[in-house]
Amino acid sequence: MVKQGLKALRNFKFFELPFEMGTQKLSIEILNRHSVFRRPKRPFLRVKTRMITYHNNILLMGISLGEEEEEKVYICVKANMLLVSCSVDTDDSYLSQYAYFTLEGLVLGYNYGDFRKFYWLDFFDGETGKCKYLSITNNGKGLDIVLKPKYAFFLKPGHQMVSLAKDDFVLEKGMVDIDADVLGPDENCVIGYCLADTNLSSYYSNHYPFLIPYSCFPTKDRGKVKCYLKFIKEAHNPPGLSYTASEERLYELSKEMVDIAAVRNRGDRCVDKEGDEAWLMSRARVRRMFQLWHLALPFLEAKVFTHYYFTYGMRNVKGKPRRGCMDACVFSQEVPELCFLWTDKGDYYELEMRFKIDGKRYVPYRWNTAFFISGNDDRFRFFLLGSLRDYRVVEFFGRYGFKVSVLKGDFEGCFKGFVEELGKVYEMAGGKR
Repeated sequence: MVKQGLKALRNFKFFELPFEMGTQKLSIEILNRHSVFRRPKRPFLRVKTRMITYHNNILLMGISLGEEEEEKVYICVKANMLLVSCSVDTDDSYLSQYAYFTLEGLVLGYNYGDFRKFYWLDFFDGETGKCKYLSITNNGKGLDIVLKPKYAFFLKPGHQMVSLAKDDFVLEKGMVDIDADVLGPDENCVIGYCLADTNLSSYYSNHYPFLIPYSCFPTKDRGKVKCYLKFIKEAHNPPGLSYTASEERLYELSKEMVDIAAVRNRGDRCVDKEGDEAWLMSRARVRRMFQLWHLALPFLEAKVFTHYYFTYGMRNVKGKPRRGCMDACVFSQEVPELCFLWTDKGDYYELEMRFKIDGKRYVPYRWNTAFFISGNDDRFRFFLLGSLRDYRVVEFFGRYGFKVSVLKGDFEGCFKGFVEELGKVYEMAGGKR
C-alpha cells in the first residue's frame, strides 16, 4: 500500500516552501506566512502524527486531527526548498490543514525544523525507489536514516565549500636564541609546556588550542615527569626556579594565547567572549592565534617536557595538571604538505585528504587539533600547518573524516570547479576529473 501510494505521487501537485538561505531549515515564520491555519487554544485540537517511511526521496507521514481518520502527507527536500503535498486538498497554490499541522509539529520545538536528514535527492533508484547508500529503519518513534559505513560523507548541491583564497597576510619570522631547560637550585624543578586542546565541534568547545606552561619534578634521568606541580598562570617565577630567555618569551606568547582563545557556548553555537555571534572567533583573532603558535614553535621543539591535554573546557585548566590527562607529545618544525587522492567509484567520486612530510604520505588522525595536523600512526607528533588556507582546508575535510564523496550527477554542475581549483593549489593523485 505504501509503495502504491508513493508511485501515485506523479499525479500530485506540491506546495513549495523556501528554506532559510544556505540551509535546509524551515522556520515557523516562513510556514505561518504561507498558511492561515493555526492551532486553536480552545477547543483543544488533538493532532497525532507519525513517520511511516522514506522512499525515493519522499518522506511519508500520517496525521489525524481530532477523531478524523488518518491522512497522508508527502514531503520532499530539495537544495533550497521544501515540497509538500497530501492525500487531500494541498496543491501548488494551497497548503491544507493536514500539511500545515504536520510541518508545524516538525518545526515548533526550536521555531525551525532542520530537514538535512531527508535531503538525499538523486540517491534513490528511479525504478525501485530504494537507496543502496542508506540504512533506513523505523524505530517506532521516527526514522533512523544513516549513511552505510562503506561510504564517505556525500557532498550535495548547496553544500558550502571551503575557501581556497590565498592568505593575505605574512607570518612573522625572526631569529630565535634557543637555550637549554634550566634546573632550579634544588636541581629538580623544571618548566614544561602543554598544548591545551578541546574538540571544537563538541558541546565543550569553549577555546581554541593554546599553550600553557607548568612546573614539575622530572625523573632522575630527566626523561619523564615524576610529579606535576601546577599550571603557571602568573607572571612571577615558580618557587625555586628562574626563567631562561626562551621561557620568558614562551610565557609571553602563552599569556596572549590564553587571553584570545576563549569562546563560550550558546546552545549548539559558539560565541566569543565579547559576545559577537560567530561560529568560533573573529577572523582577526584566529589569525593572531595562528601567528602566536608559529612564534612559539621554534622554542617548543627544543623543550624536553611537552604534553597534550584535552581540557573539556577552559575552566579545567587550573591548579595541578592531572597525570591521567597529560600525554607526552612532540612539536615538529617540519611543514606538512597537504595532498589529495581522487578515486572513481562507479556511480560517484571519492576525494581523500592526506599530508606529506619529506615526501612520505600520511593519513591524518581523525580528531584533529586546530592549526596542527598529526598522523594516525603517531597522533601526538604535531606538525604546525604552514598557512591559514591549509588550516581552513584541514578544518573542512576534518569534519568528514578527511574523506568526502560526490555523485557523478552532482559533480559537473556543483563541484567540478572546486575540485579543479583544489588540484591547482595542492597535489592531487588519481584518475581523470
